[in-house]
Amino acid sequence: MEFQETKNEIVKTIIVLNKKYMQKDKNEGFLVGATSFSLHMKNLIKRNNGHVGSLYYEREDNISAPILYKEGNDSDFSLCIKFNYSMPTDMLTGTLRNAFSIFSERLENPYDKFIVYYQTDTLLSYHPVEIPYCVTHHGPFIEDFVHHYSYKEASYAFGGNDKVNHLFKQQNKGISVLKNGNGFAILHSSIQKNYLSNKGIPQEKCLKITPPVNLPIHIISDEINIPTIHEFMEKITADDIILLTAVARLDYFKNIEMFLKASVKLAETNQRIKILIIGDNQDYEERREKMHNMIPLAIKDRFIIYPKLSPTKLNSVFRALKKKGIFVCTSRYETFGITPLEAALSGIYTLMPALDSVEASLYFKDEDRFYYDTTELVVKLKSIIKLETYNNTTQQKYIENIFSTSNFSQSVYKAWDAMSTYLKQKTTIQ
Repeated sequence: MEFQETKNEIVKTIIVLNKKYMQKDKNEGFLVGATSFSLHMKNLIKRNNGHVGSLYYEREDNISAPILYKEGNDSDFSLCIKFNYSMPTDMLTGTLRNAFSIFSERLENPYDKFIVYYQTDTLLSYHPVEIPYCVTHHGPFIEDFVHHYSYKEASYAFGGNDKVNHLFKQQNKGISVLKNGNGFAILHSSIQKNYLSNKGIPQEKCLKITPPVNLPIHIISDEINIPTIHEFMEKITADDIILLTAVARLDYFKNIEMFLKASVKLAETNQRIKILIIGDNQDYEERREKMHNMIPLAIKDRFIIYPKLSPTKLNSVFRALKKKGIFVCTSRYETFGITPLEAALSGIYTLMPALDSVEASLYFKDEDRFYYDTTELVVKLKSIIKLETYNNTTQQKYIENIFSTSNFSQSVYKAWDAMSTYLKQKTTIQ
C-alpha cells in the first residue's frame, strides 16, 4: 500500500529558528546542515496542518533588553526576537512567553495545547517551564567532542577556549532543562542519543527520527548555470574520474586538507583524475585560497575549489557526475552528515571515514569506509578506481532502502504522536 502522508494531522507546533542561518533566497547554499533539516521538518509539519508560526531569533550585543517584532520576510506568520547572553534569564523567558502567547492567539481554540520545536538548544535554558517543547541538537556536544579528541582540539575547532567554555556552559544548561522539564529530544543520531543517555535523560524523552535525506525543498533543475562549474563539467572526458567533496564550511571538523592531500597524490600519478571541492561562503576566500596554495602548479588546472552551492545546484552536480564521481567525506566529527548520503542517493559512489564519531558513516558498508589516515585514503581510492566500484548502483540501492520520504515522515508522525499523547495525559491529570 502506498504511504499517504497528507492524511495525517499532528499536534500544533511553533518552530524556533536561527535567523542567521536562513537562506535569503533559494539560490543560496545553507550555512549549516541544521537549516536544511529544520526546513524539512517545518514543511512536513505545515503539510499536516500543524504549523502555528515561526519564531526567529537573532543575537545582537548592543541592546540591553530583548526586542520582539513581527517578521515581514516570511510568507507565514512569524515573529523575531533580538537578544544577547548578558540579559537576565527571567527577561528572556518573559519575552519568549509573550511570543508564544501571541502565537497561541492564532489557534482556532486559544486554549489548545501546542509544542514548541527548537532548531537547536540555543534558547532552551530560557524556555518557559509550563510550555511543552522539543529540541534537535545539531552541533556537537563539546563534552563528547573532547571525549573523542581533546580539549586542545576542541579549542581549535570551535574558535578558542572562550567559545568552548561558553558552549559547554550553555549546553549543560540545556541538558539540565531537558532532564527536569516537560520537553523531548528529537534525535537523528545515535551519537546524540548515547551522550544524552549518559547524561541521565530518560529514554521516553528521546524520540528518534529518520533524517530527511535527499528531499529537495525547491524544484530541481538539471541545468548547472554556474560558469566555472559548467566549464569544469564540459571538459570532462569519457575516461576522467572526478574526486569531489562538498561541505557548508571548510573548517576543522570537515578536515578537507586530508581529502586535498590524497587527491594531489592521486592526480600526480593518474592523468584521469580531476578534483572538485565545494565549500564556504562566496565572500570568504581565505580558506579556499589556502587550499589552492597546497596544489602543485603542474596539476593545478585539474582542481576546482568553489564556494558552496544551493541544495538545488549541488543536487544537479551530483546527478551530472553519477557513475563518474567519487564523493569523499573526511570529517573528523559529525553528529550526522547529510551531504554524503545525498551524494550516495544521487548515484555517486561515496567513501566514508571508519569513525564512530561520524554518524553518517554508520549507514555505509565496511567496504565503503576507509581507515582515517591520508595514506590509507589514497590506497582505498586507488582500489576503487582499479575495480571501477564507482561505475555501479549497488551502494545507491543499499542506501535507498534506509532513507526515503516515507521513512522520514512516518518517524516524525510517531514522535509527534508520542508528544501529543503526553499532552493529552497531562491535560487529563490536570
